[in-house]
Amino acid sequence: MGLTETDTDDPAPDDLRRVGTVGIIRQMAKTANGINIIVEGVARARADAITRTGTTMRAQITPLPERVEHSMEVEAHLRRIHDLIEKAVSLSTGLSEELRAVVMNIDDPLRLVYVLATLIDMIPADKQALLEENDVVKKLQAIPAALTREVSLLVLKGKIESQAQQEMTDAQRQ
Repeated sequence: MGLTETDTDDPAPDDLRRVGTVGIIRQMAKTANGINIIVEGVARARADAITRTGTTMRAQITPLPERVEHSMEVEAHLRRIHDLIEKAVSLSTGLSEELRAVVMNIDDPLRLVYVLATLIDMIPADKQALLEENDVVKKLQAIPAALTREVSLLVLKGKIESQAQQEMTDAQRQ
């Protein structure tokens, strides 16, 4: 359902946050370290009651549907996010053009927020806050801060790599 309040390997029902994502398991694969699972989130929900029997937990949930009113403010936030994505892609050698195309073609502001939250280096508490927030504009305002941080890191990484390359060139010259 949601993240735990504390880092425990064996959470009790009271350790779980009440707002989470209902998901569908799309793929499972065994690996040397365990199992990789791909889960697709399909709906935001609130757990009204969580019970535990042995190692299994069950939750009674209430859907928390989200609505987006397309306004000039929402459009402005989307454009700002797209600009930051373009900047990040231009600075990064690790982001593929396919990933850029996928992200840039997401028209639904909520879907864009949630996809970016999974891709950007955000702490779990910030991701949980995004999920719990009801106002789409506030969600859209949270993403640029994380993207701006990512762009700053990429700029700094580029400077460090450039400086290291220059030092290697100078050493070879000597």
